Amino acid sequence: MAIYNKLFIVDDDELFVVIAKHLLQELDFAEIVMEFPDGEDAFEFFNENDPSQYPDIIILDINMKRMDGWEFLNAIRPLNIPKDIKIYITSSSIDPADLEKAKADPYVDSFISKPLSAEKLKEIARDKK
Repeated sequence: MAIYNKLFIVDDDELFVVIAKHLLQELDFAEIVMEFPDGEDAFEFFNENDPSQYPDIIILDINMKRMDGWEFLNAIRPLNIPKDIKIYITSSSIDPADLEKAKADPYVDSFISKPLSAEKLKEIARDKK
């Protein structure tokens, strides 16, 4: 049985998404995995769908072209998204300012440096329990 029901990957790096989906499947991490190539597409999903369609967890890249992770977080705040959705920020660059910003954001659960690994996903799974 999967750890989470629904997980969103919001990332414009196609290789990252392929690897993440493989790891998620291998670990039976989520029943449903949906991917969005940028924050704008993910925001549209939240804006157009009922909260019952929202994910349990989001893996959110910071650096994307159309709408980055920070812009996505700012866009969903007025929608009153439930705070029980776990949001994990990801980035390949570990900028101390991004780490501090992630720690200070009430919607962000943690910061995960890329590449994503089975160990990092297992750590997220342990946090759920």
